[in-house]
Amino acid sequence: MSIADVLITRGWHQGSYQGADGAVCIAGAVHLACGYEIPAEDVSNRPESRIDEIVTLLVGTWSWADWNDAPERTFDEVLRVAKLADELLDASALSPTSGTT
Repeated sequence: MSIADVLITRGWHQGSYQGADGAVCIAGAVHLACGYEIPAEDVSNRPESRIDEIVTLLVGTWSWADWNDAPERTFDEVLRVAKLADELLDASALSPTSGTT
């Protein structure tokens, strides 16, 4: 499942990885797309760390939480980043669930 698919299916959340209704923030969506549970496992030493780099470049900060939780942030903005990250991952031959580089 792609990052965007996770957000569309589960819904978007601010304030934590996951809301009581199952909606997730951008980080939660990335980790679920990689096949990990929430609370998120550390993926920094796994091939999926490329996803972290891509999302960080797209949002312009290492603090995805601050970006995701900004009061002015909208679902459309988060979904746009998720879709761009999915496209870049496809272009680099690393899908969130492939586990290969």
